[in-house]
Amino acid sequence: MSDMERHKSVYERLFGMDKDEKVEQVEQSELYDYYKEMMSDAHKHILIGTDSVLGTRDNQEDAVIFDCEDDRCMAVLCDGMGGLNKGEVASNTTVSTLLEDYKGARPIENYPEFFYNEAVKIDNIVHSLTDEQGERLECGSTMVAVAIDGDRLYWLSVGDSRIYIIRNEQIMVVNEEHNYETKLNKLLMAGQIDMEIYSTEMKRGAALTSFIGIGNISLMDINNDPYILEDGDIILLASDGLYRKVSEDIILDVLDNSGADLKLAATRLTSKATELTVKSQDNTTVALILYKK
Repeated sequence: MSDMERHKSVYERLFGMDKDEKVEQVEQSELYDYYKEMMSDAHKHILIGTDSVLGTRDNQEDAVIFDCEDDRCMAVLCDGMGGLNKGEVASNTTVSTLLEDYKGARPIENYPEFFYNEAVKIDNIVHSLTDEQGERLECGSTMVAVAIDGDRLYWLSVGDSRIYIIRNEQIMVVNEEHNYETKLNKLLMAGQIDMEIYSTEMKRGAALTSFIGIGNISLMDINNDPYILEDGDIILLASDGLYRKVSEDIILDVLDNSGADLKLAATRLTSKATELTVKSQDNTTVALILYKK
């Protein structure tokens, strides 16, 4: 079995599909139906919503997945890269591997350690992915993951997808983007480069300095101390298709006008990204979590 076939079989196990059924891609609407069925009155502390659009791309290389039980929840969002269907394989392999390992490891005593080990493990898996001829796919993926355990929030991020926390109508990005722009900003602040070099090099600012599949990964963002959640906090995971089009003020406005209907809010956010697109639109995926005490 090739790695491209193997990542499909993971989805078959997750969603109960027949092994002989041809699975080209799990549609986001199917994923949401799965999440909706998964969430019951027992999960009253955690509400979720997600949406994803293809944009002007030929393939959907974003992937998102949730697993919530009682007062615990894991959410993972990835933005694959590699062209053709390679990015799809990388992102789906990443989300499904992390979710399977999370299920097998519960209850987790040390989330930062769990996230670190998973990043190293999945990076090696994606770096080694092969096609039907046994050739390396040379693909990769960003990853943002959050784990809620009671009122404690932990996160892991690799690449340039974002984790926002919205509290009291204020929004903040809590993870660091791993791209050349971030590196240049640090060099400029430290006085190690001047504005002329900075401006010239910023043409390559979007280039990633870390991603799942890079091999021997060392750069990742993990909070060692938990972020303590308060009633009404919203966590937003987003691929760059959202934040490169939609400002934080618009995000706040959409959430404010959508109330507790997170599916509606997610759909409105991706629609807003489409609405604000002038030429080309990347795959755009969002995942929302509302924490209630």
